[in-house]
Amino acid sequence: RVRRGWYRTAGAPVRAVEAGGALTCGSALRLQGVWTMPDPRLHVRIARGVDHRPAEGIRIHWADRRQDHGFPMDGIPDALSIALGCIDLRAAAVALDSALNRRLLTRADAERICTTPRGRRVLALADPDAESGLETIARLALRRLRLRVRSQVRIDGVGRVDLLIGDRLVLELDGESWHDRPGDFEADRRRDRALVAAGYLVMRASYRQVMREWPEIERQVLAVARRGR
Repeated sequence: RVRRGWYRTAGAPVRAVEAGGALTCGSALRLQGVWTMPDPRLHVRIARGVDHRPAEGIRIHWADRRQDHGFPMDGIPDALSIALGCIDLRAAAVALDSALNRRLLTRADAERICTTPRGRRVLALADPDAESGLETIARLALRRLRLRVRSQVRIDGVGRVDLLIGDRLVLELDGESWHDRPGDFEADRRRDRALVAAGYLVMRASYRQVMREWPEIERQVLAVARRGR
């Protein structure tokens, strides 16, 4: 027994129930397949007036409604609605892009959720073509530089590229799991050669470089743009 009326099964969100509520916000989105920014906190929705147990590392979201019967986790629409008021604008755009791209949320659902001024700003940034949070992060950063950036552009003889900046600069982004697929190493180099042969310029960045070394990538992209290439 976790607490009165609640018993655990394998894979259950025990800490959320122990705290007196249900998983929500980024914690619930992540478990349901939405790409989210790193966040060490556990986000828990607790109804006002419910006896709860504060604990280190838990971010409590107070709500008027009590916890529903069944699995103690908010669905994607409710979790995203709470996330819009909790996480920063970039993280919210990353989550929305991912939910739309993976068809976990429809555009109509997003419009019903994003009704606050902040929500409408996030919706205006949405791009359902973005296949990873890295693409969203890079796209938003580059557009702040007034560069024209498009996601998942199809190029004849090559296929889709992650980001096309202007007309010729391709930015390919290797996610965290890229190194677990050794065949991709060979395929990526084949693609890069084909792109260069077709007249494109190619840059490639890893998850770590996008998350920790973005200013360097930005300087290099701007250097290419300023040379008119």
